[in-house]
Amino acid sequence: MRLREIVTRGAPQKRYGVKNDIATQIVRDFFANLRIALLDGEEFHLPGLGKMTMVTMRSKTCRDPKTGDVVTYSKRQRIRFRTSGALLRALRVK
Repeated sequence: MRLREIVTRGAPQKRYGVKNDIATQIVRDFFANLRIALLDGEEFHLPGLGKMTMVTMRSKTCRDPKTGDVVTYSKRQRIRFRTSGALLRALRVK
């Protein structure tokens, strides 16, 4: 989904009287705050969806299957998303 689709999907102008350029700035600010929170090591809760956290992955050694060489990966950070129970129940196929 692109920024334009995110902004226009909720029809903010019709529902809330907010112009598209203001809604676009709100969405950009939201993602900027999400980025700042994750970089600061905070959890970011999205009610009804789940939470995002920054986790540090340990270093590890693996083998390149093509060449057989040993490859070492250093410590790195990843974003982990944990899905909320409400979303899991909504997605459950019956």
